[in-house]
Parts: sequence; structure tokens; C-alpha cells
Amino acid sequence: MKFRTSAYLSALVLVVACSGEDSSSSSGGTGASGGSANGGSAGDATGGTSGGTTGGAGATQDAGTDATACTEPASLMPHADDRAAQGQQYTAQPQLSAGSVSRWRKAYGPDEVSVDPSSGALTWDVSAGLPSESFHIGVRGVDSCGNTVEDVWVVTVGDGTVLRVGAAEQYTTVKAALAAAKAGDTIILAPGTYDSVENSLNSNPGPDALPPSGSATAYTTVIAEEPGESIFSDGIVWAGKWGELHHVALKGVYAKLGVGIQTGTDAAPRPHHIKLVDIASEGEINVAHSDDVLVEGCYVFGGGRYKLSTYKATRVVFRRCVTRLDHAPLSGQETPYGSCVAYSSDDVVFQNVIDVDSDQRDAYPDGELTGAFSVPTTAGASNRIIYARSILLHSKVKLGSYDSTNGIADVLYDNVIAWDVDTMPGLPDLVHGFGKGVFDHGTFGEIRSTGDVAGITNAFFNGYGGQRDEVKNSALVGIDGPLFSEFEALSYDAFENTQAFTPSGAEQLGDTFLSVAILTDALKYLPRIESGSALSGKASDGQDIGATVTTFRGRAGTLFGETGWDDETSLSMWPFPHEERIAKHMGAYTYSGNLQSGKAVQVSGARGFAEAKTALDGGPQTLTSYVWEYLGTPCPAEICRP
Repeated sequence: MKFRTSAYLSALVLVVACSGEDSSSSSGGTGASGGSANGGSAGDATGGTSGGTTGGAGATQDAGTDATACTEPASLMPHADDRAAQGQQYTAQPQLSAGSVSRWRKAYGPDEVSVDPSSGALTWDVSAGLPSESFHIGVRGVDSCGNTVEDVWVVTVGDGTVLRVGAAEQYTTVKAALAAAKAGDTIILAPGTYDSVENSLNSNPGPDALPPSGSATAYTTVIAEEPGESIFSDGIVWAGKWGELHHVALKGVYAKLGVGIQTGTDAAPRPHHIKLVDIASEGEINVAHSDDVLVEGCYVFGGGRYKLSTYKATRVVFRRCVTRLDHAPLSGQETPYGSCVAYSSDDVVFQNVIDVDSDQRDAYPDGELTGAFSVPTTAGASNRIIYARSILLHSKVKLGSYDSTNGIADVLYDNVIAWDVDTMPGLPDLVHGFGKGVFDHGTFGEIRSTGDVAGITNAFFNGYGGQRDEVKNSALVGIDGPLFSEFEALSYDAFENTQAFTPSGAEQLGDTFLSVAILTDALKYLPRIESGSALSGKASDGQDIGATVTTFRGRAGTLFGETGWDDETSLSMWPFPHEERIAKHMGAYTYSGNLQSGKAVQVSGARGFAEAKTALDGGPQTLTSYVWEYLGTPCPAEICRP
């Protein structure tokens, strides 16, 4: 990790130091880099000390660098935390303490932040209507040696007070800062492990672990100084049972025991207008009895019953998140068990979510594996649930299920990919559809089962239950069993190496089906259909048959219903944001011990995309290269190494 000042280094008694993004790098001093904002300078009320991480000689290697001879590895001077003002332009210029950088890109920041690829100059036209809030802002560069360098700092928009927590700061415990904070303030947490009662963000025992509510024009923000390096050993629970909780944001922390936004009862005040951003969780992130919640840029792995979930919640957006099932929960209810779950909730949307390498079946619980993208209705109906531009890759569960137990689940799977899936033997369907499900523009391939698909669930797409189910504009490849049972509507679908079936019913339009060489003609990379191929422009809407998962849907930072929340951004989804940090933390996860059943298991997180290895394009494997190279073709440079 990069310490901000020598005083901070000598006085670090509150927290146990933990590894940063690049512990071997040189900070180059404590000077701020470049200019600052209109509305604040590097030495204003933010405390005048610098945050972020830098890379140097020990930074990671990156393929596709310029042919310039490697002379001296680059190292960045850390930028001080800063301020910006609504309606004005914020700028920053990275400063090098050594070497040179051949190309730059944004590392952190709202969608409106841009970075000049040649100079690294960062520009952000801050909207006049943006509520006061604090953000991680950062740049990432590649030098002529192929090393990557990165600097991340906190920018506070508005005039709220900034309170810092750390051994050398004004507040030495989290709860002391929470007690002093006012509505719209920002609390910045120093790197390290927070494992005492006075440093807990678990409000179940009492309200002193809660931040003060903000307002529609000023969010109260609790933010890690360095993303992923403020580690909470306890679970983080912000509960409404103590009173109103609204317009608060939690950003960049690492939760060892999961994160919950909840009330606990139907009668307690429901938390609302909550933002959970760039959070790492070894458990789950659960939103219960709450409204208007954003979960964005988070990555969730380890134990727990679910990874991202809602319960009796409304207007919840999960955006740009990564999940992985590692093992069964070590306490409490074990099943149903799955990844991204909207449980008896309304208007829940998953945008650009990836469930990857959920392949540890021996460590999963016995019983129902509900799947990656699932919608139970045990406690009531689930209406208007959407999984958009999302991916299930290399899994030993299933794509998903949608229920009709105590109300109907109404679900749209829009541009969803499910690839390389071994379904569970006991309930071997890929889709368990008792409610209403529509699959539009899907890519489904390399689906297998050791169970009796025909005898147990009738087909991989199992629409049992009497509700209308539909698959349209989708590509299906290499599925080794019966395809459809009680799926009433099928149209504009393409097939290769699948079991033949006879269309029946008024909505199964066999004359719109295509039988083509999908893998050799149309599908070179999983996230897109090749232009000019047999599937290009052949869908009912004039688009490609199959999924297109190449750009982001929904503007960063927006809640359900806000301007831009569901818009086409035209911003590339790749390289996936913060994928190096995600791989670092998910790759470091291990568990060796017994499950609740008494079964002994060993799980290593350094598998799949998180395994340190060389990608087909010659660079280090990343989440992006893992997804794009899954079919065996090297990743295009403009996708993996821009």
C-alpha cells in the first residue's frame, strides 16, 4: 500500500496494514499531482493529504505496449484528495516521478469523466444538478516496459465537511466520525483492517454504526481512501429499525461478512436512496425491505446463500457487478442457493452483471441450486425483474429459475449469455421456469448435464407451470438434451448441434428458425455476433440473433427512474472496470474446512479468470481476456489493452 505521509506511517496503530494494489511501487513523495478543481484545491478542507495507489517497477505487465525501448519504469506521484463544484469543470493532470507513460485511460470515476490517452489529462464536466457526494477518481497508464501505473483519489462534490478516520487523523475510530458527521458530510476511511466494536458498521446492536441521513441534494458518503483496502471484519448492516435512513452512500470498502441494507420487519422505516458502490464482499450483498437502492461496481464471492439479492424490496439496480459462488454458507439457511436473486421484489434490474467460475459443486449445499439469475416468490410475487446484458460463464449450477409459489415471477432476460454450464444432476434443467419468462437475444451454448434431463425436468428450458414462456432472437449451440418443454413462444432462433424438435402451437414459428454453423460463422467472441455473419441483422427487430454484451446499459451512479438510469451509454463494457483489483481479491480467497453438513472442502479463489497466467493475446489474463478468449481467439487489442 502507499502511505500518504511519514507521520501516517509512524503512527499506524489503529489498523493492521494490508497489501495495496502494488506494494512494491514508489510513492515519489507526498506532493499532489497536477492541477485541481474549480471549487477546491489540493490543500482545502479535504485534509490536504493524498490518496490512491501507484505502480512502478513491480507493476503488472500489459501486452500491446508501444515499440519504444524500455528505459525506466514509470512511477506516479500521488494526487491529493480534492474537491469539485457542481456546474463547473474538474481537471487533473497526472505527474510522473520516474519514467514515461505511452497510453492512459480512466481507472475510476463517473461515466462523464474522460482521460486523454496521450497526456493522461483528466476532465469531468460536473453536472449542475448532481447531488453533493464523494467519488473515487483515478487514472491508469502503461509505460514502455509494459508496466501499469495507477493513481486513485477521492473527489468531494459540494461543500460538505470531510472527516478522516485513521491513527494520525482527527478521528481515530469509525464511530467517532459517524457521531461527528452531519447530513451531506463525507467520512474517508484509511486503509487497514477495522475489527473492533468502535470501528464497526454493523448497526444491528445499535444506531451508532449508522451515518446521518442526507438529502436529495446532498448524500452522506462513507468512502475508503483506497478502493478495497478498508477491510471490515464484521458484517456491514445498515438497518432502518432505528429510524429513517436515506440518501447515504458506502463506497470502496471490503466486507468480510457481507453487506445488508434492511429493516428486519415490514413495520420499521424502510431505508431508501442508498448507494453501495465498488464494494468487495466475502458473503453477500442483500437489500431487504428497502426502496431506491443502487448496487454498482461490486464484486461478491466466498460463502453466503446468495451473492446479490433483494427481499421485499422495490426499485433496486445492480449494475456492473461480478459474482462467484465459492462454497455453501457456514451458518444459517443453506438453500435455495444462487447468485443474483430478486426475491419477492418489484422493479429489480441487473445491468451488465457477470457470474463467473461458479464451478465448485462439491462445496455447494445439497438441495435446490436456484441458479445464477433467479426470481423466487415464496413471500409474494416478483414483478418487472430484468437481467440485461449479463453473463453466466463456466458454471456448475444453472442459468436460473423463476417461481410461482406465492405469486408469479415476471422476468425478462435481455441479451444474456450462458456458456459452458454443467447443470446439477438432481434438477438438471438450465432454466426452471414456473412463472413468466422471456429470453430475448440470448446466446446459450456448451450446456451439459449428468442428470436425466428428459426424465426429471423434460428439457433444459423447462417452462412447467402454465405461464407463458418465450425464447426469441437467440442462438443455441451444443446443448446435449431436449431443448424446450412448455415454452409456448419460439421465434427467430438459431441452432447448431442441438437436439431436433418439432415446433407446435401458434407461437412456435418454425419457419423463422435458422440452422447454421454458428461457431465458425457468427460467434468468434462470446460478447458479440460477427458483422456480416449468418446471424447478423436476422432477428425480428432487425438486430443480430444472439446476445450483444459490449456496452454499458444505465449511467453510472443513477438510481431506478432517474435520468439515464436505463439508457444506452455507448460506453464500452470492456476492459471491465477495476478488473485487476477484482481478480486480486477474488484470487486471494481460500476456504479449507467443514460445511454445515460436516463435509470437508477446500476452495481456492485462484481459478478461472482469477488465475495468474498469460492470455492468448500475450498479456496477463484479465476478466476481459477470459471472457473474450473463451472460444479460442486472442482478444482484440482495442478490447483488452486499449
